[in-house]
Amino acid sequence: MESTEDTTPTISSVEEAAFVVTMLEGQLIAAETKPQFDALFKRAQEFAQQIEGDGRLGAQERAAVDQHLRELLLRARVDYDRNRDAARSALMETADRLTLSIESVEEAESAAQVQEVRTDLRLIRESLKSASAWAPRDVQARVWDQWQGANQAAWAKLNECWSRNEGALSAVLERAESAMERGNPRAAKVQIKQFHELAKGAEGSHASMKQLRGRARQLWDRATAASKEQHEAYVVIARKRLDHLRTLAERAAQTRMRIEMEVGELESDLQQAQTDVAAALLRGRLEARRKELRQVDSESAGLLRRIEEAEKVVG
Repeated sequence: MESTEDTTPTISSVEEAAFVVTMLEGQLIAAETKPQFDALFKRAQEFAQQIEGDGRLGAQERAAVDQHLRELLLRARVDYDRNRDAARSALMETADRLTLSIESVEEAESAAQVQEVRTDLRLIRESLKSASAWAPRDVQARVWDQWQGANQAAWAKLNECWSRNEGALSAVLERAESAMERGNPRAAKVQIKQFHELAKGAEGSHASMKQLRGRARQLWDRATAASKEQHEAYVVIARKRLDHLRTLAERAAQTRMRIEMEVGELESDLQQAQTDVAAALLRGRLEARRKELRQVDSESAGLLRRIEEAEKVVG
């Protein structure tokens, strides 16, 4: 808008006076703040005094200009009072909103709820800026103090929620650390995965969350390296176990061949037995060897299954 600096002109005609009044009227209408309005209102009053004592205008001309100025000042005062009352009313409504905001902060149980209140406080701050342009200074100061108090309370509650969330997340990582100390990287990874799931909905300060996520990454890398070492050690043991199982399987195959040969010889001897007693003895020995053969087959089948499992581990 135009400057409110005092530039009251010298009037030499009623046309010039009318122009000045029209200019003042436009500036008063366009005034956006109480200080601007006050400066313009004062200039209009001074111009009215100037016209009243200016002998270059006739009595009727001075009276006409004076009447116009009086009407202008009256309308301006009415507008000012309306703006002031509207600003006061807006600030009182804002004060009520701030009271509700403080209550909401006290009742908030999560960082997300506090953030909702802080969003509302930012909107209230913008409305305060526009309302404060016309409101009395004491009302402005009181409501701004109330806003500052609500904003500080919300910030304190937000930090409280952040601290609680950060503590819960840190506890999960502590459990992962304990699992690593026990030599159980798989359990540590389970805890780290739980940390990331909880972190999705647990808001914390940017710095703390960055630190916690960095710690989780380091733990994950340690758990991965430990798992690899354990697997490599297990593979070494599995190879030795596989070699031992294969040796046992070879021995079982040799034993089976030997027993099969004995069974064949006993079957041949049984066919050639000369007496019933000899035949009975041979049948007993034959049954015992066949039983041993079945047992060897069972053990060989078990060894083959264990060999297959070990081969999967070794790769």
